[in-house]
Amino acid sequence: AHHPSSFMQSAAVCSAAILIFSWTVFCGIKERYIPPASPTPSPGILAELLLTVRSKSFCYVTLMYLAGPTAVTLTQTNIALFCKYVLMDESILMLLVPIVQGTALFMIPVWVFIGNKTSKRHIYLIGGSLLATSMAALNFVNSTEAAILLGILIGMPLAVPYLVPISMLPDVVEEDEERTGRRREGVLSGLFTTALKLSVTAGSVLTNLALEQAGYVAPSSSCTDQGMVFETAEADAQEASVLQVMRWLVGPIPACFVLLAMFAAWRFPITPTSHAERLARQAKAQSAEKLGESENPKAEKQVYSNWEHASTKVVL
Repeated sequence: AHHPSSFMQSAAVCSAAILIFSWTVFCGIKERYIPPASPTPSPGILAELLLTVRSKSFCYVTLMYLAGPTAVTLTQTNIALFCKYVLMDESILMLLVPIVQGTALFMIPVWVFIGNKTSKRHIYLIGGSLLATSMAALNFVNSTEAAILLGILIGMPLAVPYLVPISMLPDVVEEDEERTGRRREGVLSGLFTTALKLSVTAGSVLTNLALEQAGYVAPSSSCTDQGMVFETAEADAQEASVLQVMRWLVGPIPACFVLLAMFAAWRFPITPTSHAERLARQAKAQSAEKLGESENPKAEKQVYSNWEHASTKVVL
């Protein structure tokens, strides 16, 4: 049994590490603040939300960041039950987790290399295909050797559902700036990161509802001086319907979420060609703006007025 003070010590160490790492990243980021020439009034929260929802690129990238991590959350949440009741080998989990995580970390530079040769959309389509196929194959696994092999295959594209949507968000911010005339990275980033929290919640809720409907029997436990004692004689024997639901929760159902995320990646409207064209337009506009400032001091004020007019027109 663990002494209560050990939990307090663990919390102190973890909180100190989080505080140090967070402030290190915060202090290490250097941004050059450029104040606007004239203050632009905010259109309001409701108008900001409507303007964001009307952005196809933002909706698709958010759907990717919602569906992909939901698939991973479902597998992570139920893999322990899968190993214990389906494979009948709970100890394999201690080997499976580092294999999956280690493979995922090792493959990150590989996906970056592939992205430089193709595009972000292609990375998601390639990685999503491998991830969906590997997850779906878990439904047919009956041995620890096959589980380890699929763990390696799942770990290879595991970083794709997280890294690719995040790398697409700056492109969405730039496209939104060109569309509305204002930098709205705060609103876009806030709504975007909410999708990850919803994915964790959705995975947990779906797991609890599915297992409850299937008739899952949780191990009963009692608290003693020696700690928690689990009475698992009866609870270790689950019904066949429960075992099948566990297979679905780690395999086919997450694979369906990955396919949904792949659809969003396929429909993502920002391509390398459109991104290069937008950068060229921005460079041309900046050069024209600098030329106008040297000839007419009021040019900058006129530019901001045009931006504000375009933003109001989109909202209406």
